[in-house]
Amino acid sequence: METIKSFTEKEIRAVRGAEAIYEIYWVHAELLVDGQWITPYLVQEEKLKWHGTDEKMRPTERIMKEYLQRQLKYINELLEKGYKLVSYDKYKEVIHKYHNPLDYEPTTVYL
Repeated sequence: METIKSFTEKEIRAVRGAEAIYEIYWVHAELLVDGQWITPYLVQEEKLKWHGTDEKMRPTERIMKEYLQRQLKYINELLEKGYKLVSYDKYKEVIHKYHNPLDYEPTTVYL
C-alpha cells in the first residue's frame, strides 16, 4: 500500500459485525483508500507492534460515532509515528501467531 499521512472524517466508517453476547456486537472501522473501503491494520514491524480496530460494544449511533472519533485520532497518531497501513489478508497468519501463540497451530497435510 502507498504511504498515507492521515485520514479525514469522510474517509472512515464503522461496520457492525457479529453479535458477541446479548446486544453487544463486534465493530470495526474501515478506511477509504483508493476508492475502496478496507479494514485497516497498522504495523510497526521493527518493534513488533500491531493495531487493529475491532471492539465489542452496544452499537448505538452515539457510541459508534465516539468510537470512530477515537479510532480516527489514534490511526492518524500511529501513522505520524511511522506505522504503516497494511492489508490484513497479507499479514493475518503472522498477526494471529503473534496475538494468539498458544492457539496457533499450522495445519500441514502430506500425501
